[in-house]
Amino acid sequence: MGLEINHSIYSDFEKKSKHKNYLFSSGVNFIYEFFELENKTQNEKLGKLIQLLGKNKFLNNFFRKIADNGILT
Repeated sequence: MGLEINHSIYSDFEKKSKHKNYLFSSGVNFIYEFFELENKTQNEKLGKLIQLLGKNKFLNNFFRKIADNGILT
Protein backbone atom coordinates (compact mmCIF):
# COMPACT_ATOMS: atom_id res chain seq x y z
CA MET A 1 0.00 0.00 0.00
CA GLY A 2 2.87 2.39 0.54
CA LEU A 3 4.49 4.22 3.37
CA GLU A 4 2.51 5.97 6.06
CA ILE A 5 2.93 9.74 5.87
CA ASN A 6 3.70 11.55 9.07
CA HIS A 7 1.88 14.87 9.60
CA SER A 8 5.18 16.65 10.24
CA ILE A 9 6.42 15.90 6.70
CA TYR A 10 3.73 17.83 4.90
CA SER A 11 3.62 20.47 7.64
CA ASP A 12 7.34 21.14 7.08
CA PHE A 13 6.83 21.20 3.32
CA GLU A 14 4.01 23.72 3.68
CA LYS A 15 6.16 26.00 5.85
CA LYS A 16 9.01 25.84 3.34
CA SER A 17 6.90 26.47 0.23
CA LYS A 18 4.07 28.74 1.36
CA HIS A 19 5.94 31.99 0.69
CA LYS A 20 6.86 30.83 -2.81
CA ASN A 21 3.24 30.07 -3.59
CA TYR A 22 2.26 33.53 -2.36
CA LEU A 23 4.88 35.20 -4.58
CA PHE A 24 3.82 33.17 -7.60
CA SER A 25 0.12 33.90 -7.14
CA SER A 26 0.84 37.59 -6.56
CA GLY A 27 2.80 37.70 -9.81
CA VAL A 28 -0.04 36.05 -11.72
CA ASN A 29 -2.52 38.50 -10.20
CA PHE A 30 -0.27 41.44 -11.14
CA ILE A 31 -0.09 40.33 -14.77
CA TYR A 32 -3.86 39.82 -14.91
CA GLU A 33 -4.58 43.23 -13.38
CA PHE A 34 -2.03 44.91 -15.65
CA PHE A 35 -3.70 43.69 -18.83
CA GLU A 36 -7.16 44.21 -17.36
CA LEU A 37 -6.22 47.86 -16.83
CA GLU A 38 -5.03 48.09 -20.41
CA ASN A 39 -8.34 46.66 -21.66
CA LYS A 40 -10.46 48.95 -19.46
CA THR A 41 -8.60 52.09 -20.49
CA GLN A 42 -8.27 50.95 -24.11
CA ASN A 43 -4.72 52.21 -23.89
CA GLU A 44 -2.31 50.45 -26.21
CA LYS A 45 0.71 52.19 -24.67
CA LEU A 46 1.02 49.58 -21.92
CA GLY A 47 1.18 46.73 -24.42
CA LYS A 48 3.68 48.62 -26.56
CA LEU A 49 5.81 49.24 -23.47
CA ILE A 50 5.82 45.49 -22.72
CA GLN A 51 6.80 44.75 -26.33
CA LEU A 52 9.62 47.27 -26.09
CA LEU A 53 10.86 45.80 -22.82
CA GLY A 54 10.57 42.30 -24.32
CA LYS A 55 13.08 43.26 -27.01
CA ASN A 56 15.67 44.29 -24.42
CA LYS A 57 18.26 41.49 -24.23
CA PHE A 58 19.52 42.52 -20.79
CA LEU A 59 16.03 42.42 -19.25
CA ASN A 60 15.21 39.14 -21.00
CA ASN A 61 18.36 37.51 -19.64
CA PHE A 62 17.74 38.97 -16.18
CA PHE A 63 14.16 37.68 -15.96
CA ARG A 64 15.10 34.34 -17.50
CA LYS A 65 17.79 33.87 -14.85
CA ILE A 66 15.27 34.64 -12.10
CA ALA A 67 12.73 32.26 -13.65
CA ASP A 68 15.29 29.47 -13.92
CA ASN A 69 17.15 29.93 -10.62
CA GLY A 70 14.95 31.98 -8.31
CA ILE A 71 15.50 35.38 -6.78
CA LEU A 72 17.99 34.47 -4.06
CA THR A 73 20.58 32.55 -6.10
